[in-house]
Amino acid sequence: METRDACEGKFGEELNTCMARLEALESRKDRIANADKAAYNRELDALKKKNEAAWAKFKKMKASGDSEWPGRKNDVGNAILAIQKALDESYSRFHNDTGS
Repeated sequence: METRDACEGKFGEELNTCMARLEALESRKDRIANADKAAYNRELDALKKKNEAAWAKFKKMKASGDSEWPGRKNDVGNAILAIQKALDESYSRFHNDTGS
């Protein structure tokens, strides 16, 4: 079982990767056909909200006491998985690649 510090470090890296992928999606706006721009912008907004929620959960996890930490760790892990999946789906739908 990994230590609290190692887990928090890994989650921080994963959240930073998600943020970079989100920024990459945003930078590709000009490649989207006009007919798809509204959907693309809605999707970006939803992804930004998921990302903000994941960061908020991460901050709560880091600030939590030892007794609360395991539950918060699960919340953060689930939030990261959800945003990673949403990013993968967005790249697939709009850019036909993995975003890597």
